Amino acid sequence: MSNTAEKKRSRALEMVLLYSPVLVAVLIMLPRLLSPQFGLLDDGKSIITAQDIARGDWGFRFDTTDSRLRPLYWVSFAFLYNLAGEQPVWFFLLNALALCLTVIALISIVRKLGANPWQAWLAGLFFACSGAVIENFYTLSKGEWLQVLFIAVSLVVITRYSSASQYRQKILLIAGASLMLLLSMLTKETSVVMFLISAVWAFLGWLWVGRSATKIQSWRISYLISSIMATVVYFLLRYIFTSNAVSTSGYTERYTFTLAQLISSGIRWAGWLARDYSYLALIVLLGVILLVLRRGFAQMQIAVDMLVWMAAWIVVYLPWNFMTEYYMLPFTFGAAVLAGLVLGEETVWRSRLTRAIGALVIILFAITAINNITSARIQLAVDSVNSQMLEELSKLPRNASVFINIQSRNEYTDQIKMQLGARFHRSDLDIELFNPNTGLPDSCLPGACYIISPAVLNQPLLTVRMGVFEPTQVGWNNSLREFLSEQKDWNEEIQLGRSFDMFTVDFPRLFCTFVDTRAFCSTPAPFVDMRRFQYEWTFYKFQ
Repeated sequence: MSNTAEKKRSRALEMVLLYSPVLVAVLIMLPRLLSPQFGLLDDGKSIITAQDIARGDWGFRFDTTDSRLRPLYWVSFAFLYNLAGEQPVWFFLLNALALCLTVIALISIVRKLGANPWQAWLAGLFFACSGAVIENFYTLSKGEWLQVLFIAVSLVVITRYSSASQYRQKILLIAGASLMLLLSMLTKETSVVMFLISAVWAFLGWLWVGRSATKIQSWRISYLISSIMATVVYFLLRYIFTSNAVSTSGYTERYTFTLAQLISSGIRWAGWLARDYSYLALIVLLGVILLVLRRGFAQMQIAVDMLVWMAAWIVVYLPWNFMTEYYMLPFTFGAAVLAGLVLGEETVWRSRLTRAIGALVIILFAITAINNITSARIQLAVDSVNSQMLEELSKLPRNASVFINIQSRNEYTDQIKMQLGARFHRSDLDIELFNPNTGLPDSCLPGACYIISPAVLNQPLLTVRMGVFEPTQVGWNNSLREFLSEQKDWNEEIQLGRSFDMFTVDFPRLFCTFVDTRAFCSTPAPFVDMRRFQYEWTFYKFQ
């Protein structure tokens, strides 16, 4: 009995250590749970849709005009909103749970595919500490976290196929994987790329075993079947419920298959890869060394699968007109698995050369993780100040006029109006853009007319999104100051802001000599950025 009990305790300890990256995920989410706020990027649309659904309106008004079909994206937010109300902490608790489940699924998949515990542990750690995790899980109204969770569960399900002994079990596993893939597509349309990925995986499996179809790992063929079923059903649902085809109108017409777009998007991808995944080049180098000197390693096939996965998620976004970090979460999943497999391979640590490269990978990964701390702090600061700004606007007199000092209409200007109406029931406020060159209308009355102006100082360009771009906003704020200096009836009422000292290593700056991008390289910033980040809103009142 004592031996049995000892084995159980040992097994339990092994499982705790194996899944300990989940604890890292919890620690990463803790600051966000202690400072939960709705944001000014898309949350207004989600709240309005949730209120529509509560009234029985399932029309998904924003997707109707955008020619999109992603009902699960809206319903997931609406369910919690109508259950917990306007308490963002519950949404971030859901995000934290989803992050933990994704890490668990990733580790489980890697182990099921034959990797050792060290490789699976590293894969989970690489994913939990990635840059894409911050914006996806530190903000609401993102679809990628749910998309990746569903895809991860589909892989958890299908990797059990090979060990299933009964025909009925195999059918259920294929159906379950297909359902998870369909749910991921109904969350974000880019999940259809899983059909391409699964097809290439099946083909590579066929090549890997000497082109004998009977010897291909059964889960590969089964996953291809699941992805075909899910893709067919998705496009059938899209045909039934969406009148316009992809790239013909609304949001989806921003997919442009031109050489200029592909080059521009490729440069943006390169910048983000240098910023968040500088260690990946060395991981690939280690894989090549193992392939040349040792003719591969035990998990070489899965490593190649992850290269296919990563390439596919880059390709699907190249025609898109915009690139940002949170799009990279699916890519991150594959990158984490690849990094874990290669760095956790025992033979990597048997020679001086590969040990040195492995040590450099760890150093670069640690630097990236430190950079992500700065990104997280920026997200918390921006959301906190924006939340205070909305609270102050909600207290203004009825029918007041508010002029936002941003050069052109963007998500912030739209979201301020949406959230004041949907959250604070202040649709009476007139929200307009302020143009210092044209001034204010004669209808602007004393005590009921306000200008609000954002400002950001030392803004890193490759970090979490915000609706303020420092070089543009500085000029616009200078114009506002000139306007106010000529007007004696305006007083500064409130200034809301937060600041902190950053620490980031800006790897993309190393490439500005070779690729002079218009926005990034033309904006001066130090390679090791230790400047003070500051974000604020200032209120001006017409007396």
